[in-house]
Amino acid sequence: MIKQIWILIKRGLILWLVLGLVTFVVLWFVGFLNQIDYKFVDNNFINFLIKCCVLGGLIVATGVFLSVRWLKSWLLNSRIPWISSLVLLFFGEEKDESDLKEVLFYIEGNSWTIGIVTAKVDLPVNPYDLVSPLVRWCVVLGPPTPPFSFTSQLRLVPESRVIYTGRTAIDTTLSVAALGSKLTLDYRKFKIVNQKPAQ
Repeated sequence: MIKQIWILIKRGLILWLVLGLVTFVVLWFVGFLNQIDYKFVDNNFINFLIKCCVLGGLIVATGVFLSVRWLKSWLLNSRIPWISSLVLLFFGEEKDESDLKEVLFYIEGNSWTIGIVTAKVDLPVNPYDLVSPLVRWCVVLGPPTPPFSFTSQLRLVPESRVIYTGRTAIDTTLSVAALGSKLTLDYRKFKIVNQKPAQ
């Protein structure tokens, strides 16, 4: 009972944290624009819209500048640890949610859950035995925690032990946001990878 209440409290805190962060950013943005004394026109409302466009253009231009390959490479190789970490977080290679596949995998008892495959790595089939054959492992984000599918644990699961559902991360996100009521799995689209040891 106490564990269930704590789970509900965490979910509520996550939602209010996101709402609070968005509100803070919006209020800061509006306050920053109001502090700019320069007037493009006499109409205050139109002047505010122009300021929004100028600031938005500046943000986009900054993003374009930081996306330049040589600059990003230089920042990633920076000797200052937190700079390279921030660059990797915000400017790493992005993947479209439609490219991320949903999988079904076993967790414990008779329980199975869904997750999102974010990457794949080749590791020994038995991590304790470093000379054991290499196999493909999936980096799985799951099981998802409603209402946000990406607030979940990160797991390493052998690809031979996951079932591709034929759905993508977008479907997972919508299903989790609906608290599972929109979860529709078609077993005819399931795909199992019976892999051989990696060469």
